[in-house]
Amino acid sequence: MALSRLQKLWRLVFPSRPKKRTRDKGGDSSLLISSNARDAIVQVPASAHDLQGVQEAPKPSDPPVATVQAGPRKPSIIESLPAELLFEIVGYLQPVVPSPGGDAAWKRPHSFSNWWSYKVPSATNQLPPREVQEQYLPRDLLALRIVSKKFYGVCLSFLYSEMNLVKLLSEIREEDHPIATKHGKHVRTLRIIVDHTTEILEEKPARQQLILDILKLCPNASTIAFYYGAYLEAQPDELAKQIFDAVDWTNIRSIGVYSLAALGYSWRSTSPSGSLAMLNELINPDRALSKQIKVLDVVMEFISMEVYNTIRSQFTSLSALTIRRSLRFPNCKIWDFGQQHIWRPNTNLTCLQLIDCLNVYSGHIPDLVRLFTSLRTLMISACGDYGDTPPLPRTKGWSKNDDALWRQRLPLDQLYIEHMADWEIVAMGEIPTRTLVAAGLAPKQLLEAFRTDSEIFPCMTTLRMEAAPPELQEGTLSLNPNQDGASMLTDASVIEAVCAERGVTVATDAHWLVFNQRQIIATQ
Repeated sequence: MALSRLQKLWRLVFPSRPKKRTRDKGGDSSLLISSNARDAIVQVPASAHDLQGVQEAPKPSDPPVATVQAGPRKPSIIESLPAELLFEIVGYLQPVVPSPGGDAAWKRPHSFSNWWSYKVPSATNQLPPREVQEQYLPRDLLALRIVSKKFYGVCLSFLYSEMNLVKLLSEIREEDHPIATKHGKHVRTLRIIVDHTTEILEEKPARQQLILDILKLCPNASTIAFYYGAYLEAQPDELAKQIFDAVDWTNIRSIGVYSLAALGYSWRSTSPSGSLAMLNELINPDRALSKQIKVLDVVMEFISMEVYNTIRSQFTSLSALTIRRSLRFPNCKIWDFGQQHIWRPNTNLTCLQLIDCLNVYSGHIPDLVRLFTSLRTLMISACGDYGDTPPLPRTKGWSKNDDALWRQRLPLDQLYIEHMADWEIVAMGEIPTRTLVAAGLAPKQLLEAFRTDSEIFPCMTTLRMEAAPPELQEGTLSLNPNQDGASMLTDASVIEAVCAERGVTVATDAHWLVFNQRQIIATQ
């Protein structure tokens, strides 16, 4: 059975085996003692109960009683390591939590919580009941901190590295503000619901002031995520300026601005004014943040053209960019003739995620891959408009031409496609990638794409698809209402045969991330 991460680390902390222990041959004692100290230890009754009423003094002829005092515990090998290396090792016990540049663009903030909200007793170090434990509770770190004072200090910086201000005003005031006052220097990631829609109007100014106070107590934060409700009663421009003034931007490298409505499957027709004001502060030239920010998430109903142009022309130091639903401009495809000159090359960009954007036309995606030569991970999920038309088909043998994209740049490590039509898959087929992940699709869509153009996705070595649900094998469920279960299973087997001819390995371990087929159909 595989050892857990904590068990492996525990063996490093205590690598030596215990000394061989033997049972004392005295009939009245059950004390286990080490063989090396047998002669130095006097027999002791098994329990204190045996001492009741016994006050016998030692006889003069008896030898003096020798006592053994436990000396200080020798530090283990791992505790003797340099502090930087010890921090790196212990850091592996920290739960992986969604953050900007990753899967934060489809995770709602209410799924995050602070471990101290469970009232974990610091004296006994007990963990909360398993039924109330969150997915991201740092169980291993809470257990490791009781090993020694050194480990307590090391774990302290990890236990307080994240703070989630996603609760009501009273809870933030009682639980989180005292923690920020004492441990704010350890905080590296902040998640904040600026405008909590469930609070009454009178509480919101106090909440916003409390958030400003906490921001000032966390000078070493490197990641900040701001969440907004449907609307903001206060003056959004003034509040955004106050927030940006309260943040110490010295170490900030990652920022996300999220609309709670856009994170759901239903949304309003207008964008929250507060999040728009936050983006306007972000692109403010007086802030000079365009070259400092490395990771940016924008999840909103829409953004202004000014923000859109600034992001793609001035934020050229980004290593990861995620845009969800925000690109919804009329008559403005992502790589139209009038839009190409605004995009600036970015040799730092390695991850690009475009989700539910009407302006992201699938026929233009290969041009973006050509522009961003360092891109390694690309995600296209539910993008495009219903009025989009397929581009002109490529001529047979296009992948052997000298101007083929795979001859001009290295292939992507992974291309993730979710909920796209078969012709859209073909349109993106010029992109070279080592791994293609297809989720939220019916097998028929993927099969039609391979039948239309057998050369799509050059350099592909692995295709990852979703496994068929158990109900599908029984013929009781179909992801596509126009296709029965038996036909879908047949299409999946045909895909495997087609991929085998190209030497592509097929795996069924993929899973939808943002939209699956049922959710999209339900919202149409």
